[in-house]
Amino acid sequence: MADNARRVLWLARIEQWRASTLTRAQYCRQHDLKFHTFTHTFIYQIKRQQVQTKFLTLVPVQICAAPVSSDLVLHGTKGCSLAIAGNVSPVWLGALCGGLACFPTPPKSGAP
Repeated sequence: MADNARRVLWLARIEQWRASTLTRAQYCRQHDLKFHTFTHTFIYQIKRQQVQTKFLTLVPVQICAAPVSSDLVLHGTKGCSLAIAGNVSPVWLGALCGGLACFPTPPKSGAP
């Protein structure tokens, strides 16, 4: 029997066993199969399937339009916020953020 035909036969046996309510040992006794051979083939097929699944996994993705907002709102850690028009230049916004980051943190009250 060719390797491919043998593999197809064993896959059919494994699927038939999975569809039954029998244990592997019971299935082997009923079908006159060697338990060791069945278990070895079953484990081999499981490992082979896991390797194929590792490389062939598809992940469902749903693409949705992003919500449109006219303003950009920056929220500060102290509760302040700054609203900026949504069409502002990214270069200008980067310069603003860089400039704001340069301000030192004001000292706490009572500090020297």
